[in-house]
Amino acid sequence: MTLAGVLRLCLTHKPKSPYLVLVTQQGQSPLASVAEATANIATGFGVALVLTHWLFPHLSAYDNARVTTIFTAVSLIRSYLFRRAFNWITVNE
Repeated sequence: MTLAGVLRLCLTHKPKSPYLVLVTQQGQSPLASVAEATANIATGFGVALVLTHWLFPHLSAYDNARVTTIFTAVSLIRSYLFRRAFNWITVNE
């Protein structure tokens, strides 16, 4: 089965379970968007923490973590909003 076939199956499959639906016929669910954005940002947090320490060695570990946390929170919100916007555009084509 090709990648397109797998994606088509994921987008058209109607699960019998009423629990957690990550992908619907309308695209990615809001919960799936949060999960994806969180995974993306969590890995980015570690990279940003190391880079901030490397780029700004004069900052204390506490200040480094504060700066990184602020940028990470903004990035999470931005990522989620872009994901939902593009999902809305895709569904409403």
